[in-house]
Amino acid sequence: MKHSRHPYPWRVDVVRAGLCLGAAIFGLAVSAHAAKPKKGEDLPAPSVGLPVAAPSIQISAPVVPGFTLPIATPSVPALADETPQFSASRRAWELKVEEYRRNRSAGTSHPERIEYAEALIHLERYDEAIEELEAVEEKYPEAYANAHLLGVAHERSGNLVAARRWFAAAVERDPEAQEGTGWLRVAMIEAHLALKSDPNWLQTHSVLDGCAGRAEGELVRAVQVQVEGRRDFFAPDDPVLADLYFQIGVRMSAPDDRNKFFALSLETCPLRQRDIDEQMVVRAKGPSDTTTR
Repeated sequence: MKHSRHPYPWRVDVVRAGLCLGAAIFGLAVSAHAAKPKKGEDLPAPSVGLPVAAPSIQISAPVVPGFTLPIATPSVPALADETPQFSASRRAWELKVEEYRRNRSAGTSHPERIEYAEALIHLERYDEAIEELEAVEEKYPEAYANAHLLGVAHERSGNLVAARRWFAAAVERDPEAQEGTGWLRVAMIEAHLALKSDPNWLQTHSVLDGCAGRAEGELVRAVQVQVEGRRDFFAPDDPVLADLYFQIGVRMSAPDDRNKFFALSLETCPLRQRDIDEQMVVRAKGPSDTTTR
């Protein structure tokens, strides 16, 4: 049977084009539906344009349920958030100072004065911050924030004696602040002060002197909050930091975790090279007394 030619061939072309377009739209719709998060799934977090701190320590298994290293941002508010990666830009802190001074005549609350002092610290105007915080301390005594920021300001300005006093006061006022890790900051400052008096202090002592009985998880968490969360503020070859990593490594039960902390110690400085070599030999031979000084 002979087929007749369609009287309006252009209509056929239009129909075909419409079918192709419809198929394309349908395909896009299916793809979009497949990419849409199902109920209960989290949407991707928006990028805020801030660099994320590179992971520095990973342990093979969590020693405390709910966390592992690498280091996360401390869950404490901005008072403890001193790492440049997570701080606002310098201009943002300058604007905060300007805003506070414009509104000062109208009266300011304790939180506002604390934010003002924190901004001054970020701007490295430590004397101004200390003056403000001492005035706040007179009006709001026993507040944790006052003591903590006074410790920060004195530590940054190099007055470790005053820093130790205020950090110790902060721990006394709120032992659970900074996830209960403030004790390590005090211990590290005390070690630095001891080294100033006796450069050989670490030959017979440790940064963890007086910290006996603390569990693996507690030690790791303290490093997470007090050291790795603000690693940029330590000298690259800080002997106190090298000793801390070594002492925690000795206390790790898992060999991989222990070796990673030993490696961190040696990367910081070779202070504990001989001790680490001895530890590796002893542990290679089998269970033995690995008590450290």
